[in-house]
Amino acid sequence: MANVCLVSAGMMSPKKGAGRYRYMHRYLNYGLLGLSSAVSDYWPVIHGNFSNPSRFIAENPELLTAKAVLLSVPSFYALEWSQEFLTQLKAQNRDCHLHIGGRWVFDKYLPFVRSFFPDGANFHTGFGESVIREIAKEYNAALIPEFDRFILSNLDYSKLKYRDEFHVSIEVSRGCGLGCYFCEEANIPLSKLKSPAKILDEFDRAKASRKFTPKVYLEASLFAPSEKWTTDFAKSVAARGEAFEWRTECRVDTLSEEKVVLLAESGMKVIDLGLESASPTQIAAMGKSKNPDKYLEKASQLIASCHKNGVAAKLNILLYPGETNQTISETRQFLDQHKHLFKGVSAYPVLAFGFGNHLKRTQEDYSQTPGCNLVPTKTPGVWDVDLSREISSKSAKKICGEISRDFMSSSEYFYLKSFGYFRPDYSELAFQADLREVDEGQHPCGK
Repeated sequence: MANVCLVSAGMMSPKKGAGRYRYMHRYLNYGLLGLSSAVSDYWPVIHGNFSNPSRFIAENPELLTAKAVLLSVPSFYALEWSQEFLTQLKAQNRDCHLHIGGRWVFDKYLPFVRSFFPDGANFHTGFGESVIREIAKEYNAALIPEFDRFILSNLDYSKLKYRDEFHVSIEVSRGCGLGCYFCEEANIPLSKLKSPAKILDEFDRAKASRKFTPKVYLEASLFAPSEKWTTDFAKSVAARGEAFEWRTECRVDTLSEEKVVLLAESGMKVIDLGLESASPTQIAAMGKSKNPDKYLEKASQLIASCHKNGVAAKLNILLYPGETNQTISETRQFLDQHKHLFKGVSAYPVLAFGFGNHLKRTQEDYSQTPGCNLVPTKTPGVWDVDLSREISSKSAKKICGEISRDFMSSSEYFYLKSFGYFRPDYSELAFQADLREVDEGQHPCGK
């Protein structure tokens, strides 16, 4: 049995609503798999997904004999699951050492969330690569020889338990640094994009561990390739004689049509575009651009380029403090004008996260907008937001649901989710049947 197990914390239930199809989502914790891949020993990575913690332990007996469990808590939504899981685990494996990380939860808020975890647990902040060496040494495991050059590279999918339930993720860059006020990575500099040769090598490694050719998510908070990188990638893929299908995400003012042509030829099938808003007032308020008109012009050009070159564009919309019926109407008008050019829309109201001084600063920033208030939720560390005197948090959620249903059909929704989100073995036929079991007002898409 494994000496050490790595667990990606699950959630008690999907956060976005009811429906069996919600339970078909699989979010690969590629950072955790990267830590396991850096170790020569077999340290399996197991995802909690939406499981009952007690049943999760029973179905993964290696947890009961492990000397240590490394638990990754990717968001505040995973705190309740984590607490129940560790309570159950310590009752059955009393001598198990606990190492707990998750930079979005612990780096700023460890004093506020410690009470969710057993006494004696070891907490780690920052990126896991900074501590994996000492953890490996503690449990008599060697790091792979190329560890120092390993960062962001070469995930070993043989260590991913239930790997056929997941698509392939390849992390190609970190950070963003463009300063959008709502973004956790607003001030984290964008790292250099991984080379085409490394990406193709990682794909080959991942494909070798699968029974089928996987779809790939090139993971980046901001995919921003240079002209040289784009040309080199296209040449490298062409030289292979075989392109794989992949998805990524970027801003709407990042890619030129020339780049879209080459990326499409290289296998890009889906791209998530962070439009966020089409209201000039809100674009400025978010810190997206100092020139909203130019921003929207580039957005139109990129959406048209994607359509022309067979790339399915999904637009992300964020309702932000200061929204009014007028600003939302401006965004809907833009979507109407471009409806024939994009594949779908994901619309969400902004949330506030955290505790202490960080939350206080968020409250102070938002309170400058008349009628904007933080609203407690059932999830510790997560706050809904009344966006203005016109748009409450409740009405914002309703508006977001209406936007998603008005601008995305169920077939479009399934297609988009089939790249990197739904289990590979989940069919559209099964999805449509599951969707019919849910009240239409709760659907994430239209008919």
